[in-house]
Amino acid sequence: MINQPDFDIDKAHKWFGVEFNNGIFPLLEKADRTEEETEWKEQWNTMCYA
Repeated sequence: MINQPDFDIDKAHKWFGVEFNNGIFPLLEKADRTEEETEWKEQWNTMCYA
């Protein structure tokens, strides 16, 4: 038997896409990012092209 999640995958995908996109734009525009913020931005960029 195939395991089925107890949530709608398409809705979850859309929700996470919106949340990540809305969260990354302030970091892209921020000139004085902390090292942690820069690392998060780079990880986000990697996830987009993986």
